[in-house]
Amino acid sequence: MHPPSLAELRGRLMRAPLGRDITGKPKMPSPLRAPARCAGPWLAACSARPRPAARNPQPAACGPGKGRPVELPVQPNRIALPDAPDGGFNLHVLASGSKGNAAVIEAGGHAVLVDCGITKKAFFERCGACGIDPANIEGIIVTHEHSDHTKGLGVVLRGLAKLGIRPPVHCTPGTLGNSRELQGLQGAFEINAVADTACLQIGSIRAQLFPTSHDAAQPVGMAFEVAAGDGFDTLGYLTDSGVLPEAAVGLFARARILALESNHDPKMLAEGPYPYPLKQRIASDAGHLSNGQSAEALDRIAPSGLQAICGMHLSETNNLHRLAREALAAAGGPHVVAAAWQDMPFSLVASAR
Repeated sequence: MHPPSLAELRGRLMRAPLGRDITGKPKMPSPLRAPARCAGPWLAACSARPRPAARNPQPAACGPGKGRPVELPVQPNRIALPDAPDGGFNLHVLASGSKGNAAVIEAGGHAVLVDCGITKKAFFERCGACGIDPANIEGIIVTHEHSDHTKGLGVVLRGLAKLGIRPPVHCTPGTLGNSRELQGLQGAFEINAVADTACLQIGSIRAQLFPTSHDAAQPVGMAFEVAAGDGFDTLGYLTDSGVLPEAAVGLFARARILALESNHDPKMLAEGPYPYPLKQRIASDAGHLSNGQSAEALDRIAPSGLQAICGMHLSETNNLHRLAREALAAAGGPHVVAAAWQDMPFSLVASAR
């Protein structure tokens, strides 16, 4: 059989039905397709980054056991947690990764913005996509001075100010002293230098800071707590740390939601294009948690009431969304396993929302 001519290929292209290529074979879904907004349950069919089903798929909400391969369903960009307490936390990750980071922690009409390394346009568009009212943001916490966590802070603060919203900014003295972005905002906005072990009350939300291990001046993670239901709800937040800080183990033990760094796959990092010194930095104790280290951290924290974990700060060069989720799921437990994206928002919310 002779190969088809160019004219024949063009004819096939014009006649090809939707979902098939010019040879008539079914097309595989594109892994880069953005997910449609989905407010349905975790196992609802969504178009977010689809991939072929494995031969023996496992449910996402249950880790099948340590060391066994894990197959997860497609992740929507919004997951409802049906057993969330009244007034408990919602986690909205506006962006997470090396290009820019921002997340909104929300509970009972009060909200805290963690970091702001994205543009004003992206901030307001993604807040809208997540159903966040910027007027509810009563405080901002900056984890450290690196530009992917601070470069959008000025334009976002000025954009909020035009709406009459002026939340105070909290950061450590080391972060303030090493950030031109923050220093340039002093005077025009309220910038508070606080200890890396400070306990902040922001509206109804309490944020307990703790030091992390990263190549920054004075970086922090935090445990958020709010009165909810018949007790308290806890959300743990840790990115940009080469090790699991000892303080986080105790503070996260009661967490219902965890936002935990899962930056890189060690094999991809070792074989990737980064210069060797940068690879050493990332893999060091002052760098970033790998997928495996994140899973080990989850196993060590072992929160008894955990409903969901979200992998954070995934490298677009040295990691895959699938690998991060599979590593966290393999740690085991009856919780939802998700991972945040760089270029689109992701939310974990109460089912009634």
